[in-house]
Amino acid sequence: NNEYVRFFDDETAKEEITSHLLKGRPVIIEVRRLNRSTGQYDKIWTNSYHTLVLLGITDSGKYILADPANRDRGIFGEQGRIKLIDLSDILPYMYPCTETGMSSYFESKNTSGGYILIEPY
Repeated sequence: NNEYVRFFDDETAKEEITSHLLKGRPVIIEVRRLNRSTGQYDKIWTNSYHTLVLLGITDSGKYILADPANRDRGIFGEQGRIKLIDLSDILPYMYPCTETGMSSYFESKNTSGGYILIEPY
């Protein structure tokens, strides 16, 4: 019983993801190289498209991010595959779907955006 949120705006996503994590439930997100805020491509989270998992929120308000990729210690320090981030660090790299005709998460580049709320009920 997961909820796939295909279309979102940043403010709604921030509220929904935060609320979901505070209930103790993870969120699966898809990111890409393009920063929607700046319009620039970079390799902070991925070389193309990449799936990450938000696990929770610390008492200090940092978001706990699980990243299956090995990351450069020059960028992330000693955090390795578990990172503590601000949601604003990753939200510009998340992207909503642009097509409604497909139903599969990875059917095409245009349908692979959004995020998945694990057991939202």
